[in-house]
Parts: sequence; C-alpha cells; structure tokens
Amino acid sequence: MIVTSGELGDDGLRAAVCIVGAGPAGITVARVLDAQGIDVLLLEAGTGSPTARPDFFAGESLSLPYPADVTRLSGIGGTSGHWAGVCRPFDEVTFGNRTWVGGGSWPLEFGDLDPYLLGAADVLDLFIPDGDDPWGVGGNTPSNRFLDPSEAAPVVFPVSPPTRFETKYRSELDRSSGITCVTDATVTSVDLDSSGRSCTGVSFRTSDGRSLVVSAANVILAAGAIETARLLLDSTAVVPEGVGNSSDLVGRYFMDHPILWRLPLVSALDDNEFAFFDLNQPDGETGKGWRGALVPRAEVQQREGILSSYFWFNRPSVGELPDDPVLTGVRYLTSQSDSARQATATIVFEQAPNPNSRVGLGTGTDEWGRTPAQVDWRFTDLDRHSVDATVALVGRLAGATGLGRLAVAPEAGSWFDILHEGVASHHIGTTRMAESMHEGVVGSDLAVHGVDGLSIVGSSVFPTGGHVNPTLTIVALALRLGEQLAETLS
Repeated sequence: MIVTSGELGDDGLRAAVCIVGAGPAGITVARVLDAQGIDVLLLEAGTGSPTARPDFFAGESLSLPYPADVTRLSGIGGTSGHWAGVCRPFDEVTFGNRTWVGGGSWPLEFGDLDPYLLGAADVLDLFIPDGDDPWGVGGNTPSNRFLDPSEAAPVVFPVSPPTRFETKYRSELDRSSGITCVTDATVTSVDLDSSGRSCTGVSFRTSDGRSLVVSAANVILAAGAIETARLLLDSTAVVPEGVGNSSDLVGRYFMDHPILWRLPLVSALDDNEFAFFDLNQPDGETGKGWRGALVPRAEVQQREGILSSYFWFNRPSVGELPDDPVLTGVRYLTSQSDSARQATATIVFEQAPNPNSRVGLGTGTDEWGRTPAQVDWRFTDLDRHSVDATVALVGRLAGATGLGRLAVAPEAGSWFDILHEGVASHHIGTTRMAESMHEGVVGSDLAVHGVDGLSIVGSSVFPTGGHVNPTLTIVALALRLGEQLAETLS
C-alpha cells in the first residue's frame, strides 16, 4: 500500500527490508521481494508524480557546471519520469580489463547479468525479437555507405515507449499487502550500531518537521548516484568520515555520458538510407521499437587508445547549415553552395573513471537538516583524446564510405572544448563496485564493504560507464539483488 508520512504515528517503524528511493531500481527490488512473500518498507521523499525540485536537490557545482538540481526527479517512479527509453546491455569490452583506460574494471564477468536481461526488458516494456541473439541486429543493418566493418559495428538499441514507473506500477504498489510505500519521507541518515560495522536502519524527516526512525535488518539504497553518495557522506553520527567511506571512495569516480549533438555533415545520400537510425516500430506500437547506431570496434578502441562511444546519423534537411549556438565558430569542410543536403552526426561518449571527479558535501544545512551535495565534475586527458580521436574516426568513416563530409573542429579549439554543453544526465559511479574495500564501496553482490545489512543498487555502483544508456543494467542488477536477498531471507 501507499501511505503518506502524515498518516504515520510518531513511533518508530520496523521492517525486514527497507529500500530508500522509489525509482526504477527501488521499485524493481521491492517487487521481487514482494513476490517471494517478504515484507518491504519503501521510502520516497516525493509526494506525487515525479517532479523536478531544484530546492530539494540544490547543491554547488565546482570545476564545471553540472545540472544536478534539474536532472533528478522526486516522486514515485523517480527519474523514469523523464527517461527517454533507450536501452542496451553493456558490450563485452566494458567488462574487460582495458589497460589503456585504467581506473579499475568490473568484478563481474561479461554474461553474468544475462539471466536478468530479458526480465529487465519485460519490466521496461522493450521490444526484443525472438532468436538466439535477442540483442543483435538481426536483419536490421545499415546501408553499406555507413559502414566500414573493420572500424565500426552496427548495434540496435531497443526503445521503451518509454515506461513511466509511476504509471505502470503505482496501482500495484497500492494494492500490495507486502510493500508499504511511504511518501514524504526524506531519509536524512543511514544508522549504524555503536561498532560502525552493522546497519540498523535509517532515519527520515517529514514535511511537517517530524523525525522518524526505521529499524531494519536489511537496508538498500536506491536513491541515485548523487543522493546516495551525499546520504552516506552525511551519515556521520558513528563514523565521522561517513558510512562505507573508510577508504575515502564514497562520491569519487562520478561520471556521465557527454554528447556532441548535431555535428554538421554534408551528404548526397537519399533520405531512405538513413532509416536504420530512425525509431523503427516493427510491432506497430507507438514509441516501442528500436534505433540503430554504430560503435567503434574493441580493437579500434585499443588501437586508438580511446574510450567507448556510439554514434548515429540523422536524415539530411534542405536549407542552410544548422543554426546552433553550441556550434558557433565551427568551420566546415564545404562551401555554402553544398548546403542543400545537410545531415548531422551525434556521438555519445563514455567518460573515464576519475577519482577527482566526485560528489561531496557542501556547507550549511537545508530545511530537512541535510548537508547539500557538491558536484565536482571533471575530465581527464583520456577524455579529451577520446573525443577528438572519435570525431576524427567518424569523419574518416563518413569520407571513406562515401557518406559525406564532416565539419572540422571549432575555431576555438577541439571538439572537447564544447563537450560539456551536452550531457545525457546519466549519473554514474560514486559507490563503485569492486571486490576490495580499498578499490570500491560495494562488492559484486552490491553489499557495502565493512557494513553488514547495507546494500546499494543503481548506476552509482558501475566501475566504468561504458557507452550505453544505464537503465537496462540498473534494472538487471536490481532483479539480481532482489533474487539474492530473497534467497537469503527465505
């Protein structure tokens, strides 16, 4: 059932499992546990539909401006309220030991999440074709004009309608006798026993200023990479450095997927040749289908010493070169007389894991008694090299296959210099997964190192970001965590 905190008394609450955050990860774990007859207390700070709350998410940006206050939503369903629906599993190269990337690798093997991917696809309402390789391109391949098989591979991204978790699951939560979802419950601390080695529950505040305590043998944080890190760092009653932070790793390795939108491309191709990159709807359902893209092959990434990425081409339009303030100062490899066929290319980049890119605590306290988050978003030399080398690679592919000619770098410098103008708002890292507490915050089972009864699920546990959108992997990890915890509790 769903209740507001105003319907609760002042007595403390008890739960076998307490989940913080009713977004895709939290709702997914709760549903798995409920199906196994395990009672769950699900705490959500918001009160209604997912809403941007700049006052609630307010914080300071340091090195680069980062939109941390408006890229998160509060309410049942979380950031699925503005999710675009694009999904794909991580590629094998993401799980490998990429020596040219550094910063650690996943403690999971490629394929470890396979048993949960189709279940995650069902949760997210994805169109997955039948066959031995449901994530392959099948017969959906781009025109040869887009493809140099030795350099880039075609991939398919299934696209959700997109699923809004409030719309799809709110009535189920309200009917459930095993899930109690409490809204208007802003968690202010993760509580430990006097030894600091066991989690005893959490404390939360209500909008009317009351403080309540939840006693729980198992606590799962599913509040997103920024808020989860902020909450752990702000929980200092027993351990001054913050919960799970004995190795000073909570909040570090904050990553996103930077994007270069609409790189101008002069093309003579027919519009129909761009169909692979459109939203294709084989089942006829609005919004549900797949989009195609191209990914530099693993051997090319290693040869060039670059991070992963994916890119696509948009259909040409008739008219002048794109009028886009982000592209001010761009010089074109064409004369204006060629502007009758203006296509564009878009590239989504992986960001390098960087311990100095981090979420920390600001100063003062807000009306809920929380210390605001401070986001220090940074790039590395590998990021700069990867962006410029990848744009050059895309340009070479376009020229070699006869696709067209790509714009050269902005006059102000490299493409990297305008990279922060576009961001996917995929909050990654901050409680990274590793087998050792000296390298990460959680283990491969998502349990926090050195703290019994506390787990974390979401893209905050990703050691590297890969190039794919994170939601499918988040839900797969949530299904896995729910299954493992249900087995333990049963």
